[in-house]
Amino acid sequence: MKTIISTIVFCLFFITKNSYADNLEYQLQGQEGHGGDIAVPMFIGLARTTCQCLSENSKSWKSYPLLINELQSMFQKAKVYSVDNTILNGYEFDAINYPDVNDPKILINRTRWLNSVLKNNQRAELILHEYLSLIGYDDGQYQISYLIIQKNKECINKQ
Repeated sequence: MKTIISTIVFCLFFITKNSYADNLEYQLQGQEGHGGDIAVPMFIGLARTTCQCLSENSKSWKSYPLLINELQSMFQKAKVYSVDNTILNGYEFDAINYPDVNDPKILINRTRWLNSVLKNNQRAELILHEYLSLIGYDDGQYQISYLIIQKNKECINKQ
């Protein structure tokens, strides 16, 4: 029960920090520019939903006991950006993460992310895959993220 409560508290903190931190850090006086990109809030919103579903179904990740605490820490630390192209080693990907200890980040391919054919659970699998990589889990073939998201598919898709 304590883990579920701490996970919910983290999720609320994650929402607040990632939704408003950039605006607070870079707010200029005078003629500042303003922009928006729906892909990033969609990514963060679905990460929030996934976090909530994981907290409601702790059995889905109990095989990975350190997972939730490490994920919570990385959700707070990593920045998410949407870009036109996510090319790595000559191949285009849906997302690329950079696990820099001081500045971890995830670049999402805007066009691919906004593809209306994708279901929320498919996007959630990508989200979890990217964050797992940032915290050092080998999820190269989606062997962890797939299993966890499949156990939470109904919760994620109803949002």
